[in-house]
Amino acid sequence: MVDLPAYVTLAPGEQVIALIQPDLEVQILRSLLAAVIGLITAIAGLMVLDLALGRPLSGMRSGLWVTFGLIFGPIFAERLLAHRAAYVLTNHGLIMDAETAVSLRMIRRVEVWPTSLSIRTEARRFSLRYLANPPAVAGLIVAAMSAARRV
Repeated sequence: MVDLPAYVTLAPGEQVIALIQPDLEVQILRSLLAAVIGLITAIAGLMVLDLALGRPLSGMRSGLWVTFGLIFGPIFAERLLAHRAAYVLTNHGLIMDAETAVSLRMIRRVEVWPTSLSIRTEARRFSLRYLANPPAVAGLIVAAMSAARRV
């Protein structure tokens, strides 16, 4: 038996197909990539500012590094330590968190991205983020959708 999150309650006859855990390494990689892109943008912006003012190129000095660390360090740490709820795929639907569940019959489209999935219904769009193998998860969801529609 799979240990389900506390917010999951199954209806009579509902069976768990998969417990989909967000991958911490994927989340760390995306956060680090965002940090590197942000630092490259900041350095390029400072270089453009130096050129526009006719000063020699200075890049980022130690004080600016400390400032960026104090501003973005806690944000980065909070993102890494944030609770990542597991997604639960059942034969009736996809439970994303305590407030969000989607019936398999309501799903119109599943889009695969490098580290996430986008689930579309007629009314809304949902994202399953930080997945190590999104194509496999999409395959599970599509197979469950076709099985639900046959019943």
